[in-house]
Amino acid sequence: MTGLSMADLTGFQRDVLVATRHAQASNGAPNGQAIIPILEANGYENIQSGRFYPTLDDLVRLGLLEKRQNPEDKRANHYEITEQGEELLEARRQFLDRSSTTVQEGSA
Repeated sequence: MTGLSMADLTGFQRDVLVATRHAQASNGAPNGQAIIPILEANGYENIQSGRFYPTLDDLVRLGLLEKRQNPEDKRANHYEITEQGEELLEARRQFLDRSSTTVQEGSA
């Protein structure tokens, strides 16, 4: 993995990456419209296209997502988590697991 970490991403970028993984696990490579309801179910309201799609493009440029044109609808794209994106998410999961364990041990 490159030197990129979750700390290098904005909160919205992190949440979009996690939501993309969730949508991908449920339905295969999602389009943007499949990712938005996951974000909305987790507290985001009125997600604007002018913020959301540039965020997806940023994650593609960072190498965390891969963008592919939908073969049935050339106007739509599908997004998949890259290996680097998976590594970043796994590192974050491990960090949260360690943090949770530390908090539990501290309160015992």
